[in-house]
Amino acid sequence: MAALCTLTEAKTHLNITTSTNDAELTVFLDVASDLVEAQANRVWRDTTYTEYHAGGTDTLVLFHSPVLDVTSITDNGTALDSGSWVLHAEFGRIHFPDYCLIGGDSEVVVVYDAGAATVPNLVRQATLETVRHLWQTQRGSMGARNPLSGDDYASPTTFSLPMRAAELLDKLAFRGGIG
Repeated sequence: MAALCTLTEAKTHLNITTSTNDAELTVFLDVASDLVEAQANRVWRDTTYTEYHAGGTDTLVLFHSPVLDVTSITDNGTALDSGSWVLHAEFGRIHFPDYCLIGGDSEVVVVYDAGAATVPNLVRQATLETVRHLWQTQRGSMGARNPLSGDDYASPTTFSLPMRAAELLDKLAFRGGIG
């Protein structure tokens, strides 16, 4: 699965001009992309999911959105016709207007793709800021100044997603541009 921004973008953001650390930066890009999507509770990278739901309802809420395509839905092993449901892709909801899934003890399996056609600029920036944070903490450059001795010391961090990235994602949600 591709990251939410490119290696070139990350290197430019960090002012890195060599390829010495490309492998490490690629790992940071993947981790940063996972963290950003988890924080936003949203996926932008096209990913296939298989989910298991209980029946007994006329609406399913999928765990990932926006939904790009539903590959299949089975109810207790029986494939449902694609005309029997309505997909609300933006919110990851599937409604069955003329059909109630068999019962609360039935197993409904949904296979679908979720993601977005484009990655919003705020998401890209949040990913780059998270890469910057991972890069700097790996190198010990996130230390704080000790006012008593003037020496630099490393203050431990207890988070993986920097506040700057979280604030960018909050702005995205506030503007309604999470999709």
